[in-house]
Amino acid sequence: QWLYTCDPMLMHSMRFAIVERQPEVQEAQKRYFSERFGGAVTIEYYDSLEALQEPYAFVVANEIFDAFPCELIKDGEIAMVEADQIQWKKAPAPLMEKVEKYRQVKGEVAVGYEDFAKRMAQSFEQCDFLSFDYGEKYVRNDFSVRLYKKHETFPLFDEEVVLQEAFQKSDITYDVNFGHVIDAFEEAGFETIAYETQARALVRFGLIEMLEAFARQTTQENYLRQVDRVKTLIAPTMMGDKFKLIHFRK
Repeated sequence: QWLYTCDPMLMHSMRFAIVERQPEVQEAQKRYFSERFGGAVTIEYYDSLEALQEPYAFVVANEIFDAFPCELIKDGEIAMVEADQIQWKKAPAPLMEKVEKYRQVKGEVAVGYEDFAKRMAQSFEQCDFLSFDYGEKYVRNDFSVRLYKKHETFPLFDEEVVLQEAFQKSDITYDVNFGHVIDAFEEAGFETIAYETQARALVRFGLIEMLEAFARQTTQENYLRQVDRVKTLIAPTMMGDKFKLIHFRK
């Protein structure tokens, strides 16, 4: 939207593509972009990374890493769900060997980062990949996994959480271990270009200058509305410090 508002001609020099596996979500995205831009912006849709074989791509995936499946571990045990209750069993040796390098004994262990990084590497000869997500570079050795339901947040192990009622009816997320993400992408041939707070990254990207340029082309009311959104993104007490940028290059 900002690119289109500030420099509509720039849009014609770029190709846009979205990778989305769910057909119903693709249709919702098509309706949204059609309503916002009409025929001024052309977007290609793909249902998998494998469908893309490009010499170069600038890829943005916002909050993708906390959407991966994860295992829960605690003192050498792994969480299993039996009869809608969490039970703790002895964790498989390969899993414990994997977390040993992070000195992790408790918390979430993401599953699938390595495969995703390899697929990214196979889809693009050269690539800049950026993502913003909630987490840290080092594990806290505690559980962060939580449920979102009806605009409320509940820790997974909260007494109010009934797994049978929450199953397939709640969003589940957890803090990202960026150390794990970095290892997965570097093993796939990527170079880590940046890891920093969202506030620092957005200011470095010129967000303030973009906001000033936007102010010269829009109404005062619309400008103030965007200022509030920017404050949410960069304020240290809101999303500015809690969210991190990770930038890889191949």
